[in-house]
Amino acid sequence: MSYNNIILIVLIFLLNVKPNPNIEKTINFSEYTFNTTKGSQTSITLEDNKIYILDFWYLECPPCVKDHEVIAEYLKTTKHQNVEVIGMSIDRNISKWASYLETHQYNWTNYNEDRSGGILYKDLEIEFFPSYLVVNSKGKILQKSNRFQKALDFIESANLETE
Repeated sequence: MSYNNIILIVLIFLLNVKPNPNIEKTINFSEYTFNTTKGSQTSITLEDNKIYILDFWYLECPPCVKDHEVIAEYLKTTKHQNVEVIGMSIDRNISKWASYLETHQYNWTNYNEDRSGGILYKDLEIEFFPSYLVVNSKGKILQKSNRFQKALDFIESANLETE
């Protein structure tokens, strides 16, 4: 196969790729339960006039943990009072996850996916980590990225902090 044929096949593939259907999706959080660091289960209720950044991650993911340094720094200096970060761990070992958060003093909301019912990251077809979803107060997914800074840049460029 020639170089030109390979380029042509790649271009055809790229032109036929459909937009990610999850971007148009609204998450119904009432369908999911999450584990807390205290050992209980909860659901998520979104507040009006807030923008959320959902951080899908797990402990053994170096880029995930590295981005948490960026999140921590952002939360120290944030001027966006209506932007909330929610960690969404997919770790299976809940005690190891909770211990890690306590040891590393995570000061933002973190949940662990409860696997007894619907699994949010699977329903959203999230395959790469970290994944960040920018979600409005109605649960509508506004943007999906693989870096926290990209989620912030989207919020700022779309002027979402004033909605």
